[in-house]
Amino acid sequence: MSLKKLVVSSVAALSILGSTALAANNAAGAKLAADGTGDYLVFPVYFATTTGWKTNLRVVNTNPTKAIVAKVIIREYKTCAEKLDFPIYLSPGDVWEASLKTDENGNVVLVCNDDSMIVKGKPANVEPVTKALFAPGELEDNHIGYVEIAGVGEINAASVPDVDGDGSTWKGVGTPLDKDDLYRYYKATLNGNGNPNNDWTGVDTDSLYGQEVLFAKNQYGNLAMTLTATALEGVTGSKANTNVIIGKETTKANIIIPDTGTTVDNVVISVAEALRKTHIYATYYDDGQGGVAETKLFFTQPMKHYFPATPSPSVIGYSFDNKLDGKKTVSMLDYYLVYNTTPRDMEEHSPKKPETEFSGGKFVPTVKSCNTEICIWNVAKYTNYTNGYVDFDLSSNVWSNNKKGVAGIPVLMTAKNVAGKNITNAIHPAYSK
Repeated sequence: MSLKKLVVSSVAALSILGSTALAANNAAGAKLAADGTGDYLVFPVYFATTTGWKTNLRVVNTNPTKAIVAKVIIREYKTCAEKLDFPIYLSPGDVWEASLKTDENGNVVLVCNDDSMIVKGKPANVEPVTKALFAPGELEDNHIGYVEIAGVGEINAASVPDVDGDGSTWKGVGTPLDKDDLYRYYKATLNGNGNPNNDWTGVDTDSLYGQEVLFAKNQYGNLAMTLTATALEGVTGSKANTNVIIGKETTKANIIIPDTGTTVDNVVISVAEALRKTHIYATYYDDGQGGVAETKLFFTQPMKHYFPATPSPSVIGYSFDNKLDGKKTVSMLDYYLVYNTTPRDMEEHSPKKPETEFSGGKFVPTVKSCNTEICIWNVAKYTNYTNGYVDFDLSSNVWSNNKKGVAGIPVLMTAKNVAGKNITNAIHPAYSK
């Protein structure tokens, strides 16, 4: 099998995005948020499986005086297909919560009874929502995926009028805002209506925070892993999004509202650059033995779906595995991430170059590839050591501006049996650019 370097242009960087921070003005470029709050969030992985896994999602509006509308987009992990999207309505200091799990037929469903989700005028606390994700098509798998939260608009809570006529208006910090008023006012003035009163702005970069908990109950007992969403700043822009969001398929153009001096594609490229990584360092335990003693690395490349479906020949520079050909237009679903692994034990040992009787030639490592939206690696698979770490080298992927690496979000999950008890965690592992 021939193996050639994959070269992706700076335009193709759009296909392999992830997270970022600065002001709400995205003309300055998107950046990774150091404080965990932003205008755009990515939950890098969800599980909803017939083997007992489910995922709880929480999105927080940390602003005490402003209400926020945001869009939730759920995508499966193989082809990044959009499986469900909907707006949520967050009053000041509000939290939206929902779960992804499987029903009795093994289908993945979203379950919500939170009044921040309103469907056809009915809050989910009045009419609880159990909505199946769209059925998986070819190559798709709804049981694993990731979730995007994109800021749509922000408004002073005191500016939201009593639209439903029940006499309620916002009473100030520490009091609830009528979600029905927020929902109706959003539909009347922003959802495709051009912000006629000019009272909506883009979502502030310090206002959205997310956290997820992945649960499992199986033969090893109860497992739970908590992970903070990756937050980006300067993605959705300082201007309110006046596109139709309710019931509308998600594209980069109806989520990213570029400020003066930039374009949608430039914002996306800045996100890719913020997430670029050349090496991921994944520690592991007990070589995956003992059932629950297992370590897996998930590498999510969000927003790959925002890249053009058939890029021009100049976008793809070289062939890879006969899948990408610079002489033809090809789908970015054929894009492969190339990686190599170097394991080390607890005492700095690592595999050495094979010794031969004669000099000359090169030691060529075994290069692996991944073409799904989320790459899933069992870390122990790449080592014969009992404990240590594995260096996942992504530097063989090169952008046309000669920057090496791949844009994405790594998550390391470990389940370990310690004295008969399950110790589990999910973390963002160390990496280098």
